[in-house]
Amino acid sequence: MAMTRRPTSTIGFIGLQATNTIGLYRPEAGHPEAYPNLQPVLRRPINWNLVVPEYDNMIKYSTALRLGTADTDAILRRFTRHNVQHPTYTALLELGKARRTIFLCRYLRLRELRREIHEGLNVVENWNSANDFFL
Repeated sequence: MAMTRRPTSTIGFIGLQATNTIGLYRPEAGHPEAYPNLQPVLRRPINWNLVVPEYDNMIKYSTALRLGTADTDAILRRFTRHNVQHPTYTALLELGKARRTIFLCRYLRLRELRREIHEGLNVVENWNSANDFFL
């Protein structure tokens, strides 16, 4: 099975996480023929109509998390209560797709970024190998 990579961001560090598919989301609707060389990996357009109305709430929740005035678990419980997705949660998911697409485009375009990430992954792999040897 071929593995491609998808970006993740943890505590300010952008790494890569293995996934089975790669997909770039279109920035806007109405131009399906745009980017002919990317057609095999292009998915639907980003739904900005989900993001824009929830912008203030997204800022409110992110600020609360950053300042430590809200607990992550409490916010996630609020977002997934009653088996209905909270509109702010849906907007955050959509914004995450846009952010992932931007990162993937930068990753594909910038050789230096690919080199930096590869070097970082090698450091982690070497560390894990050393730990396995001693443990």
